[in-house]
Amino acid sequence: MKRVWFGVGIAAAVAAFSLYALFFLGSAVARIESELESALSAAEKEDWDAVSRFTENAYAHWQEKSPVLHVFFHHDPLELIEGALDNLSLLSRHQNQELFPMKCSETIKKLSCLREGDLPVLGNIL
Repeated sequence: MKRVWFGVGIAAAVAAFSLYALFFLGSAVARIESELESALSAAEKEDWDAVSRFTENAYAHWQEKSPVLHVFFHHDPLELIEGALDNLSLLSRHQNQELFPMKCSETIKKLSCLREGDLPVLGNIL
């Protein structure tokens, strides 16, 4: 009987850990996406100071959350997103009007794919 309760305890701990990871990812990605969407709208208005501020905030938030995300998730998509955010910071500093909106939209899409790819839905489980 002790083994059954021990197994139930382990299963509960794994479920709690997984839910924490899911909520942590959701909150981190939502904040970064909102910063990038603000940067995208500022780029449309050609306010490059605001674009730089928003992209730097998004990159700083990513750097803050990245160590925990690397514990929970696969490293390859996280490194791609980190590279894309770094590239956005460079593009915003150089005020690249052609590439910035395209790369920003791609980065937002990567972030949403990261979040959707780890949701506990039937398609992801199977």
